[in-house]
Amino acid sequence: MEHLREFLREPLVLHGIKTLAVVAVYLLSAFAARLVLTRIGQAQGHDRDRIRGMFTAVRSLLRALFLAVLLMVLGVDLGEIPVFLGSLLAVIGVAFFATWSVLSNITAGFILFATRDLAMGDLIRIVDGDNSQEGRIIEFRLWALVLRREDGTKVLFPNNLAIQKPIIRLSASNGQTTQLVAPP
Repeated sequence: MEHLREFLREPLVLHGIKTLAVVAVYLLSAFAARLVLTRIGQAQGHDRDRIRGMFTAVRSLLRALFLAVLLMVLGVDLGEIPVFLGSLLAVIGVAFFATWSVLSNITAGFILFATRDLAMGDLIRIVDGDNSQEGRIIEFRLWALVLRREDGTKVLFPNNLAIQKPIIRLSASNGQTTQLVAPP
């Protein structure tokens, strides 16, 4: 019994136990996130691909959070990491300035995912002056709404524009009548 106590006090063993605990919490959190997103998505009529896309984004955030927690548990001095990350992010920010648009679309995709205003099969008109689009919603993507026009053409409309422009529901998949969805 004494040998077991001494063994468990070894730094390598302690770090191993702590690491396993952090990994177990991560796995439980990822499972809970998948369960919650699946239930929300199914309750709002989203397809599996859309739910999977949202889970991928949430899982990435969970991984970053648990990586930071794991580094703290292992005794890494996190005081030096912000300096390194700041420098790295400055270089990445300059190199990928256009990614702001992608992040904006993903955030808007989360908003569209969480609301019940639009559903698959709705016939809508997105009012955007001379660039207005009309079509049936055939897919919700992480960064864009996919509409099918009457002539069969697919239109990808960025999510960040979809939440900024007025959307008129011409006919709903559930039989509702015309409805203004987004504010002018």
